[in-house]
Order: sequence, then structure tokens, then C-alpha cells
Amino acid sequence: MQRSYAAMWVGAVVVLAGSLVFAETGGPARRPPGAQLQREMEKLDLTADQRTKVDAILQAAKKQRGELQEQLNQGLKDLRALLRQEPPNEQAVLAQAEKIGGLRTEQHKLALRTRFKVEAELTPEQREQLKAQRHAAHKNARKAKPGAAPAPGK
Repeated sequence: MQRSYAAMWVGAVVVLAGSLVFAETGGPARRPPGAQLQREMEKLDLTADQRTKVDAILQAAKKQRGELQEQLNQGLKDLRALLRQEPPNEQAVLAQAEKIGGLRTEQHKLALRTRFKVEAELTPEQREQLKAQRHAAHKNARKAKPGAAPAPGK
């Protein structure tokens, strides 16, 4: 019984450590956060005033993303330290996991708030162009994935 308990913890630590490394590196070849939105804006015919406002929004978001990422990296480092304790304190590990989850949620919310602020600077025609760009990109991404399920409504 003692061996199976120890083996279970070792297995859990190995799986979690692998996922932490994957999460810290952003997984396989990911674009920097905000790069997609920046690229989308470059394809639109923005006025000089719109470009200035959008650039300010994206710069502010980039600063906030950096701060959140630093907090997340520290949280992951703290989690690894908790998991290396013998035996790990389950309550402390779960509390740290909750903290990490909260930081990831904040990252997602920041991305959404940034998107909304940027889109608020666009004309209705530009928002339609952006919608068409995103639809085409989504359609192309689904084609590129072998075995991907058909898009809803197809």
C-alpha cells in the first residue's frame, strides 16, 4: 500500500511537471500573445487616428500580459516547490493550483478586453472585414488539421 501511494505521487508529479513545462513554454510553437490581433489590424485600412488608438491599446495590453505572465511563472515555480516536498501538502498544492487557474483566467479576460477595446475603434465596415478575415482563417485552420471535424452547419 505504501509503495502504491508513493508511486501514485511520483506519477502525478511527473505528469504535472511535464504539463508545467509545456505551459511555461507556451506549448508547441505558439505566436506571442497579441500577435494575431496586431496582424489582423494590419490587414485593415485604419486611419492614422485609429492606428494610434489601436497601437496604444495593444501596448497597454502587452504590458499587462507581461505582468500577468511574471506572476504565472512565479506561481508555477511555487507549485513545483510544493510538489517536491515530501510528502506534498495536498491542501497547499490545490490552493496554488487555484491561484494559477485564476491567473490564467485573468490572461484570457485581458485578451477579451483588448479585443473589445480594439474593435470599438473600428467602423462597422472594418468590423465586417475583420469578421470575414477571422472566418477565413478559422476555415483554413480546420482544413489544415487532418481528421478535423467539419465546421458546425456543414
